[in-house]
Amino acid sequence: MTYKTCPKCGENLDAGERCGCEDVELTCEGCSHCLPIGEGDHVCDKNGVLVIVIVEYAPSENYVYCRRER
Repeated sequence: MTYKTCPKCGENLDAGERCGCEDVELTCEGCSHCLPIGEGDHVCDKNGVLVIVIVEYAPSENYVYCRRER
């Protein structure tokens, strides 16, 4: 039997099986790395570099920055 590994979470999957982690909606809100800096702005500090992910309570172009493939 062949299997593959999910590149996001490492779960072993049967051939053609979709990983359950793909069904989880990614958000910055509630993440311990999403830090408020005032006036509705928030930064992500997960990768050691501060990146603005929320501007005036709205997602910025860097929203869920830490989850993107580079």
